[in-house]
Amino acid sequence: MIAGIYQWIKNIAFYMILITAVMNVIPNNNYKKYINLFTGIVMIILVISPISSLLGADIRLDTNFIKNIYNQELGNINLDTYEISETGATNLLEEYKVEIGRQVEEIVEKEGYHMVEANITMDEDRESETYGNLEKIGVVLTSGEEEGQRIVVSKIQIGENQVESPEEISVKNVLEDFYNVGLSNINVNIQR
Repeated sequence: MIAGIYQWIKNIAFYMILITAVMNVIPNNNYKKYINLFTGIVMIILVISPISSLLGADIRLDTNFIKNIYNQELGNINLDTYEISETGATNLLEEYKVEIGRQVEEIVEKEGYHMVEANITMDEDRESETYGNLEKIGVVLTSGEEEGQRIVVSKIQIGENQVESPEEISVKNVLEDFYNVGLSNINVNIQR
């Protein structure tokens, strides 16, 4: 018991010396009131720690303290998330679309085609649970051999019936496997 009291007094003395040194080193007086508040709270915890350990409240105090810090940090993270501007979020989505376009180009080149055009559609409703998710992919491709010598004309479609070639279906399957987007949300048009 005496050793515990001696350790308690030693902890308080060491803490006071440390805080005095820190306060003398801080050049700006603007932060001293915040440091005083924090160090005062720590001092209160140091002073009441023997009493709380006798009552068995030290574990509950630590748990509640950690839980409150976690909740505070979670609240700060949520506030920071909401503070992202519309422009920042829009720019982020546009960069994401560009990156997906690059990935699609690499994928179709491995399949032996050159990408002429890619249309990437994402959920841009910030209130939606699926915000930022990839919704649709539309690509126009040419066969690989004579890309520089050809003039590409978009496929002309009359009516609702569009018959997909086996090559287009193959590319759709590869993109569907990679991005996990339904086949109905992928449109592939290979120019000949």
